[in-house]
Amino acid sequence: MAFSISSFAQEKESYTMFDNTRFTVKTDKMKEFGKAMTAHNQKYHNDGAYHANVWMVSVGEHSGDFIWSMGPCTFTELDGSPDSKEHTEDWIFNVMPTIKEMHESNMWRLDTKHSYSVDEQSNKLSISVFDIKDNQGYRFKDILDRVLKVYKEKEYKRSFSTYWPQFSISNEDDVAIVSGFNKWARFDEDRTFKKDFEEVHGEGSWTNFIKDLDSVINGSKDEVWVFVKELSGKSE
Repeated sequence: MAFSISSFAQEKESYTMFDNTRFTVKTDKMKEFGKAMTAHNQKYHNDGAYHANVWMVSVGEHSGDFIWSMGPCTFTELDGSPDSKEHTEDWIFNVMPTIKEMHESNMWRLDTKHSYSVDEQSNKLSISVFDIKDNQGYRFKDILDRVLKVYKEKEYKRSFSTYWPQFSISNEDDVAIVSGFNKWARFDEDRTFKKDFEEVHGEGSWTNFIKDLDSVINGSKDEVWVFVKELSGKSE
């Protein structure tokens, strides 16, 4: 996806966005990391737009890394992020010494038009990140519309959310499809999406769907994140 400066012009209406940073913790500093991260988040990131959750990557190429996620917030709210001397020094002198390497950081904005929501609380996230071919974002959204129609007509009981990165920092991470779950047993459930898809869109539509998807993406990758409540800010 190509983004121009105009892409960052924000409407006055509210929207959902998360400020995510991935990092690797030193293996011999795990205990110190836990204490420092917990203390930092519960002192400075407990509520509102600056609430922070910590996730651990349990499946995928970044397995073992942690994700620090602040939000939901807007760009305007980011201007009010905690930045006192005490906050900065706590992060620099207590948290950072336990971290081996900081990786990518980006803001991910929810695309409500291409998401399906039901009332559920999840402690795990299944995330698929797609590498979209140049100038094919509009076709990818059309594909999502077809998926969304199935979810709505079949009244699925689980959600999926579409997030777009707000800055271009990777040639491969163009869009993320996120689905929450609580039990790993979910992956043992019968998978009826192909059957449901053809019931909604007609016989042979699945083959065309797969062909269209292959024609607009270079590839994709999957991750599973597990919520680490002990390291996160307290719930409101």
